[in-house]
Amino acid sequence: MAGKIKNGNGLGMNKQKELQRALTHPDCRLEHDSRHNAVYTWGINVLLLIKRGSVVVVLDSLDFIRKTLINYIKSGYIFKKKKCGTVVAQDCDGNKTELVNIILANYFHLPLQALRYGRIQYADGDKLNLTLENISSSSVPCSYTVNRAIRKGYKKILISLQGEKPSYTDYSDAMWNIVHMPIWSWRRRKNDHRLKAVPNVTIRKAGLNEVSLYQIRWAVEHYGLKDDYFSVVDSLSKMRKYTTTKKLCIDHLDGNVKNNCIWNLNCLPIGENTIKGSVSKIFSPFYFFAVHTVDGYRVLCGKDNISHLYFCPKSVDFLNLLKRFHDRGVGGEEAPSDIKEGQRIGYDEDGELTAEGDRAIDYLLSADDSVFELYRGIGKPFSRTKNKISD
Repeated sequence: MAGKIKNGNGLGMNKQKELQRALTHPDCRLEHDSRHNAVYTWGINVLLLIKRGSVVVVLDSLDFIRKTLINYIKSGYIFKKKKCGTVVAQDCDGNKTELVNIILANYFHLPLQALRYGRIQYADGDKLNLTLENISSSSVPCSYTVNRAIRKGYKKILISLQGEKPSYTDYSDAMWNIVHMPIWSWRRRKNDHRLKAVPNVTIRKAGLNEVSLYQIRWAVEHYGLKDDYFSVVDSLSKMRKYTTTKKLCIDHLDGNVKNNCIWNLNCLPIGENTIKGSVSKIFSPFYFFAVHTVDGYRVLCGKDNISHLYFCPKSVDFLNLLKRFHDRGVGGEEAPSDIKEGQRIGYDEDGELTAEGDRAIDYLLSADDSVFELYRGIGKPFSRTKNKISD
């Protein structure tokens, strides 16, 4: 195979012999077996074995793909490889249907007839690589985006555009399936560098235009977004309507638009979000880390080796803490506002978390509730009311 398919251990499999060896690996799970075909799950791929000729077809490990293959086999279909190299499903009467069209039709909720005359393209030239990022049809607009790569990192999903550093979000099966939906054409917004997804014509006709990766992640967490056409339109439309009506803004806690992990996202009134942006840059020797949880905000802040842990139940409390720490520090010492520029502790020059920053975030996400001091701000974030932050 010209393009490498990643298995669950991140190893490149670029030959049929390697794929056949993968079938005997302990982590390769047999899902269904018949006289002519077998279906396996191998990491982030589904493998379809055509026993005649020992041909292995690679597909994405998505529920609908796995179920479609098994249902076809149970219904009496036989998957075969044609002389031209493509794979077809043949019924008991000898009628043949291209497997690539079956996959695209199920994914886009289209009748097979709609893809019959479409021109199929394989990005890497391999007709046995039927992963969604490798196949496209002229019958399905935006079914393949040539300039993007999606891969798994440590607890993350990374999306890279050609020649750029990746944007990422925390891993979940739902997000993995959604970002792989070929309805999206991934691009970078020029004004603020956020990663956006432009949906295909069908979804745009339903009233949904471009969305950003962080909005998709928020909709998965709070609006039940799933990897099907109807959920995409319904969930994202509901989120748009609510945030617009309430004049809310979904944005990034640490200001890094490439970090779309759910703990780095919050939903604030537009005015409060503007306040956050004006005080969120805190430079060495001070530091300020925050995560957003279902209950509120967890904060680690301090100077040098002096650390303080706070829990803020509401966004107004969090902004009050951030503003007061920015203006006065903790306990009345030199304030971060006195330092106008420098390096942020725990972040590199591009605003990405360093190993030190990752450890701080991991601690905030995993620490017991008892280690955090409850902080409730008084008045609005810019209020001059005295409310000393305890040592």
